[in-house]
Amino acid sequence: MTQEALIEKYLLDTLNSEEKELVEQLMKTDSNFKKDLEFQSSLKEVIEVEEDENFKARLKDFEPNKAVISGRPILKWLVAASIVVLVVLGALVFPKSSTDPLFAAHFEPYANVIQPVVRGIDADDIKTKAFVAYENKEFELAETHFTTLLNSTSDSYVLFYLANTKLALNKANDAIPLLNSYMSVGDNLSSQAQWYLALAHIQSNETAQAKNVLQKIVAFEGYGSEEAVLLLTKLK
Repeated sequence: MTQEALIEKYLLDTLNSEEKELVEQLMKTDSNFKKDLEFQSSLKEVIEVEEDENFKARLKDFEPNKAVISGRPILKWLVAASIVVLVVLGALVFPKSSTDPLFAAHFEPYANVIQPVVRGIDADDIKTKAFVAYENKEFELAETHFTTLLNSTSDSYVLFYLANTKLALNKANDAIPLLNSYMSVGDNLSSQAQWYLALAHIQSNETAQAKNVLQKIVAFEGYGSEEAVLLLTKLK
């Protein structure tokens, strides 16, 4: 069974016990599958809230074919709903749901390219502890360690990874100044920081600011430029 079929059965609540175990395993091991399932689940929740006749009429206008988002199939009725909710209705109807699914679908904490983590070896230094927690997705612990590290070192990478940690904890308002500070230094990950700044504005429901950053990414073909094009179409 394909992953798309599994997601469809999950949304329809028709998984058998073996399929449920497979979904649980994929959620732990496959980040793309996890993002797809969470994104489509969020859209399904939005659909269930909106039941008026105007909404139903809009859905009839869409082609009954399966579409593709980010290179992967998505259920046709979810595509229609995402277009109606995210583009037509927008923030006037669903101010929070219109952006949260977008952030969840595109956010992945940036890989650790600073401190190699050797599994099975205990380390006492705060830098290693911070990145071990970060790689293990223990973001509250990582936040504590990176904050401590920020107060004891001038290394700019701490700003970038602390910002990623803040985004993982839904603290975009804290992440934005960290990313701006990092970009002002002009370090190696500045292009990546700009991408995460756009995502931070999306998480904060700051659509105009997000679009401004995304347009810069596209114009200069920066990190995440292809996804930036896609996000811009969804934010219009």
